[in-house]
Amino acid sequence: MRHGPRRPLALPLVLAAAVLAIGPALAGKPSSVLDQPTRTTITAIPIDFDRDHPEHKEFGKLVFRGGLNLFANSSYFGGYSALAIDPSGKSLLAISDAGSWLKATIDYDGRKLKGLSGAVLSPILGKDGKPLLEDADRDSEGMPLIDGNTEAGTAYVSFERNHRILRYPFTAESFGPPDGTVPLPPESKRMDANRGIEALAEIRTGKL
Repeated sequence: MRHGPRRPLALPLVLAAAVLAIGPALAGKPSSVLDQPTRTTITAIPIDFDRDHPEHKEFGKLVFRGGLNLFANSSYFGGYSALAIDPSGKSLLAISDAGSWLKATIDYDGRKLKGLSGAVLSPILGKDGKPLLEDADRDSEGMPLIDGNTEAGTAYVSFERNHRILRYPFTAESFGPPDGTVPLPPESKRMDANRGIEALAEIRTGKL
């Protein structure tokens, strides 16, 4: 996902669940970091899954319900690597590979996805309670919620370049500071800077 003003963010709705289509950063990340929560306005433009054949809605067992390109006039909007959507489909929480997070309400027109409102961009905090500053420290990638919801709870966040997994308590106002870590296996030392832990998932049952 590109960083910079008015960059698009695709938000397709497949079946009855909202799914954020998130790609890699294709442009330079912001040279500075957010120092506090900042409200932003997000503009939504409807899109089709197949632009050449907009009537094409069914793809095997999946039915494309609708999609949006999202734009915000902020260099901190974009580069989203992971997200969580609350069970009701009314709000989302996403983290950026530039060390920030996005919280927003998902709006609908009936059952049709309409856009995002009440969007807040804010920095991910380090152990010192301050925003992550160094590029090698703020490259956040994976984020499973282990309790709570998109408004407040706890998440594990994986970072690459400076490879690590940290436990993050969060509220509607702040994401962190972290209060724990997950030890990585010795093999992690051989991971390249940009080939770290891109995704995380919590396994609640079974041998793992």
